Amino acid sequence: MKLSSFIFDNGIRTKVHKATVVIALVLFLSAGVAYVEFSRMSDYVSTFIAKNVECINSSNELIELCERFNQKILEEDEIAVGDSVMDSTVHNYIELIITNSTIDSENHYADSLRYAYAAYMQVVCGEEDMYFESYTEKVSWYKEKVEVVYLKLKTYLSTLSSLSQNVLSSNYDELSDRYYRSIMPAVLAIVASIVLIFLFIYFLNIYILKPLIKMHRGLRQYKDCGMPYKVSFDKGEDQIQELNEMIKDLTEENTSLKKK
Repeated sequence: MKLSSFIFDNGIRTKVHKATVVIALVLFLSAGVAYVEFSRMSDYVSTFIAKNVECINSSNELIELCERFNQKILEEDEIAVGDSVMDSTVHNYIELIITNSTIDSENHYADSLRYAYAAYMQVVCGEEDMYFESYTEKVSWYKEKVEVVYLKLKTYLSTLSSLSQNVLSSNYDELSDRYYRSIMPAVLAIVASIVLIFLFIYFLNIYILKPLIKMHRGLRQYKDCGMPYKVSFDKGEDQIQELNEMIKDLTEENTSLKKK
């Protein structure tokens, strides 16, 4: 009797629990897929922001490099105006900006910067004899010719740096907003699904499993031990309640017939 009751109790519960586990596995699988997508989105955001930061750093390095080079023009000592290292460094920074640019405007300004730098170096290197002139003549030459193209170059550098900073700020705000807006529905859906599973198990136990197990136990005791069927539960007027009353009536009729 105990073994049969144990098999029934655990058999129906096991089936329900297995079904619940399957539902939970599906939900966790969905959560895993969502997590992978969120990770990809996070990596994309990180890469996007890293590119903006690289553009800003390259622009600032260019500003400092050109500023130091421009200051040397007015020094009394001769300057190596045809310095290939300077050209190579500037072009490398410009290529970094183009490679890491995230909007077309940065590309356009980088191209304009390349031309502005070429024009600047053409003026600086075009009159090498000026470096052997007096300091006064060199200053005059600088203000008349070099300063004009340098200010244009500096304007492009400053504009590109400001543009990269604005792009970083706007991209960060926009991508962060999109990221959290995309992740919150999935998180809420997963939490709601977990809550629903627990509620499903709870109400299934209260309104179906426990009444059925009590009815089975009562019938087993009636059949094997001759004990009266006195199972009762108040779970509302439903088919299980009606079934219990019918079983009670049948056992009472059967008992009265045996007595007769």
